[in-house]
Amino acid sequence: VMGDTKHFGDAIAIALPGARATVKMVGLPASAAKQIGEVLPFELEASLPFDLAEAVFDYRVLPGMREKKGDELAVMVGVAKTADVVTRIELLKGAIGAEPEKVGVGAFPIANMIPHVSVLGEGVCAIVDLGTISSDLIVLANGEVVFARTIGMGTKGLPGTAAKLARELRTTIASH
Repeated sequence: VMGDTKHFGDAIAIALPGARATVKMVGLPASAAKQIGEVLPFELEASLPFDLAEAVFDYRVLPGMREKKGDELAVMVGVAKTADVVTRIELLKGAIGAEPEKVGVGAFPIANMIPHVSVLGEGVCAIVDLGTISSDLIVLANGEVVFARTIGMGTKGLPGTAAKLARELRTTIASH
């Protein structure tokens, strides 16, 4: 029955394609730890290709400090245009008549499998979500997302484009 979400489980989550969002690493002074939500807009504003007033963002402080900058917090930030998030939510509402509890970015929601696939929480692991025209890659270190990137290639054109896709993935992982 449309609108009856009991058969969907306890919560519904969706993901915005990585190509419709930006993921950035931001270094903040350790003294800003309690005000990250207030400090991030100033840090993001100059580096985004759109106005932050038209966007939503969320962040995660990565374990440990940034090695390159000394005593800085490493903060991974996901930013998307509000209109793109609303469009994605409306798509789900039209399909199943329910709103999501969470909206993820790119392949980040795959990390939610960690409690169910214990090997994802051990050591370093790369996960690729192959889409039709783009793909999202995340790198996990001991169960935490430490790197994310969207690649402008997907399954369209396979198997002829397999070598190029493999090269893009290798280059992306090497850049991490």
